[in-house]
Amino acid sequence: MSCETECLNRRIQRYNTLRAKTRETEHENMRILMTMFGWQESGGGTILPRQIALGLQRRGHQVMVIYASTEHIPNAPAYTLSERSEEGVQLIGIHNWGLMIKNWVTAYLGGTNPEHEIENPAVWDIFRVYLNKFQPDIVHYHNFYALSMGFTDLPRAQNLPTFFTLHNFWLLCPTLYLYYQNQEVCAGVNETGSNCSQCTQSFFRGSLFTERRDRLREKAHTDLTRLFVSAPKIKEMLEAQGYWPEKIEVLKLGNLRAVRIWEGLGQKRAPFQGPTIRFGFMGSLLPVKGIHILFQAVQLLKGDFSVHVYGEAYPEQLDYLKSMDPLNRIRLEGSFKAEEQLAVLEKIDVGIVPSSCHEQAGMAVEEFLSGGVPVIVSDRGGLSYYLQPGTGAIFEADQPQRLAEVMQALIDQPEQICIWQAQIQAPVSFEQYIQAMESRYHETVLNHKSQDLHNRLAAEPGLNTGSEPDSESHFKILLVLDASEAWQPVLKSFLASFQAHDPLELVLLPQNLSSQAAQDLLLDWLESEGLDAESGPELLLLEPMEDLLELQALLSVVQVYFWSETAFQTNELALKAGLPLAGSALPAELKSATSPALVQDWLLKLGFSYFPGKS
Repeated sequence: MSCETECLNRRIQRYNTLRAKTRETEHENMRILMTMFGWQESGGGTILPRQIALGLQRRGHQVMVIYASTEHIPNAPAYTLSERSEEGVQLIGIHNWGLMIKNWVTAYLGGTNPEHEIENPAVWDIFRVYLNKFQPDIVHYHNFYALSMGFTDLPRAQNLPTFFTLHNFWLLCPTLYLYYQNQEVCAGVNETGSNCSQCTQSFFRGSLFTERRDRLREKAHTDLTRLFVSAPKIKEMLEAQGYWPEKIEVLKLGNLRAVRIWEGLGQKRAPFQGPTIRFGFMGSLLPVKGIHILFQAVQLLKGDFSVHVYGEAYPEQLDYLKSMDPLNRIRLEGSFKAEEQLAVLEKIDVGIVPSSCHEQAGMAVEEFLSGGVPVIVSDRGGLSYYLQPGTGAIFEADQPQRLAEVMQALIDQPEQICIWQAQIQAPVSFEQYIQAMESRYHETVLNHKSQDLHNRLAAEPGLNTGSEPDSESHFKILLVLDASEAWQPVLKSFLASFQAHDPLELVLLPQNLSSQAAQDLLLDWLESEGLDAESGPELLLLEPMEDLLELQALLSVVQVYFWSETAFQTNELALKAGLPLAGSALPAELKSATSPALVQDWLLKLGFSYFPGKS
């Protein structure tokens, strides 16, 4: 083996050892702009995006969150803004976007005015200012409620990758849950929109709700790169409403609280001892959560059991629930603080998640299981997707008799609880969930920059004055242009060896040179050599590139890279990408059997060898 071959092999080995480290760091320093509803409020649609924002920030990204705040600022105008930060996350709160009800809750009337949800000029202006100020690489929407979807055209105009994680059914339903006030499930906007007009008690005609549905679907198609849903059932529901399957990806949610619960309780929980079975419910005491189904089912039970309900409710709702429990079988425990959740779970043997609406995900299911608590869930939405195999039971939603049958079976045979407990596994790491999201960010950013580069190669040929280059069919060769003279014989030979009609392009990448300096250097050299770039083959001078992702995008659209003694980062990326390499320092025995004969002959003429890269 020649000395040159040994040196090359050592170099390749060194780069291979760096790949793992590169994978860990390649997502760093991304600027991510998020939108959401609330910041500190309870509920999975706020808790999870907050966990994601803080998690991304801890992993080295810069995160800004624009959110609809539920904090009303007295005597302040509509859409008053607040700016602060938490653990490095920049927080932009939009206040006073609704009405004050009973001095403690902000009511949003967008659901009754469908035009307001399609376009809100005030929020559009706010988003435009912070989009231009923050200059993100990624925009990730987690909620449009109280914000509207009008501003999604702004990132699209800048060709930014945009994601939307659904935490509710806002795209399909102005009240978010596809659930009527009479406690029946809704199939979506009907042909006239009259069902939405009646459900929201709106003064607007029903046709505006059909327009809302159609316009939001259109904007999702044109303005969003990808939609994340939490379960296959949710994907099916969107597709049934005309959403494009290729835009939708099922990405199972991570839950940082579930991980902490497992570490603090679940992994060391003792098996059920009995004799009394303690059934438990955690969540809002609302009809959409199926709390009334649980109350009805409990009235049918017999035996040794207790039922504990943890959560908040309006006074009127509490009175209604109490009227459904004449024997006082259910203990209303009230709400609890986050730091009290482990203590609450210790007092529950079997969890109940009886949701009547189509739940997007099963955060409550995951948290029960992480506490070592088997779960009984309804078959609505994505709940069953989050139930680990053999760790509980599924019943038909809105059927108290079916829920009672499952609960009664456990009361009669409590040993089943231990069997279920033994099957409970640790929850998915929240870090794994964040990493999966980062991977999609990185892939999409790279694809966008690659497309940008295709467009630039086609539309900005630089020094080329021949026919417009075909970036898809032309064989592109990348050459670093720097203050050394290494590029000069390659360029001189390229211009002398090929004609304008040859399907080749030599792409010049400035290294340690400004755009103007690179152009001056190139033009002065061409003039000194008496060479004419106007009538020869394609010759493209790019802008300098320092961004890692932009370099990766460039390397993804060229076919050969000339090894440079100065462009160390580009060399590393080319090796990592498995890109074919050319250069005088490469061993002569490495030749490509797949490169065009035109290129092979030219390289041999130059005395250069060719490393074919990964097959």
